[in-house]
Amino acid sequence: MKKIKKGSSFKGIGTALLLSVTLIFFVVHHFFIKSPGSIEQVASYVLYPVLVVQKQIVSSFKHYRLRMQDTEDVYAKFLEISEKNESLKSRITELEASHEFFEQTKELIEFQKKYDMKCACLSQIIFKRLSEHEQIIMVDKGSYHGITKDMVAVNANNLLGKVIDVYPYYSTVMLVTDKRCNVSVYCAFMKTKGILQGANSSDRMFLTHVDRLQEVQKKDLLISSGEGTVFPQGFKLGTIESFIPDGVHYKVIVTPSCVVDELDYCYLLQKGAERSL
Repeated sequence: MKKIKKGSSFKGIGTALLLSVTLIFFVVHHFFIKSPGSIEQVASYVLYPVLVVQKQIVSSFKHYRLRMQDTEDVYAKFLEISEKNESLKSRITELEASHEFFEQTKELIEFQKKYDMKCACLSQIIFKRLSEHEQIIMVDKGSYHGITKDMVAVNANNLLGKVIDVYPYYSTVMLVTDKRCNVSVYCAFMKTKGILQGANSSDRMFLTHVDRLQEVQKKDLLISSGEGTVFPQGFKLGTIESFIPDGVHYKVIVTPSCVVDELDYCYLLQKGAERSL
């Protein structure tokens, strides 16, 4: 370790004492004697740098305190804005979900205005199986919600199918595109009647029992006739895509009016519950 020289120490102490004495003399002389003398003039040269340094130190300290206060204020404001931002993001998410639900169900709501739907149950489609073996969907309503077997599924003015299995909290719906499904229909324009049969395809069905003595027209709309005990009258099922003679009957290919793969909701209702207003 380096040894501190006694001479340097004495010089530092002497300088400090000199500045102190000068400052005391200046203050006493300034406040009690009032008129500056030659000694005070000389002392002012020594005191001036001290005053300048003191002012800089005080200014720096004040600036530091103001900066710290500003930092605290900015941080508090940041926390407040962050909290509001999180609240707004939650609100936006809620509104987006509400808008999405409205977009998915607005056609059903318009349909509900046209029919007496007191006995209908709005259901969400939770599963779809659209294969060459079967065409079914599952919905989130079951016996706990009043659903029974043979209730029909509709979306807007489209007939989708009928309930074939009911469980406490969900049900299975066999679609009209399923090969096992048969619906009595008539052509909206030509009034020709027949039986619409599924083909286990999402884009094709067959209109059967149409003999060649009846008139058939392309793009004619097929409407449920209400004959039978399950399917109600007045719902769309598809349009005639093409037809060719097949013995004494026509072989008629029908395009479904509703793409089930794009749906998220449907109504379940009992035949007789619908009533056109």
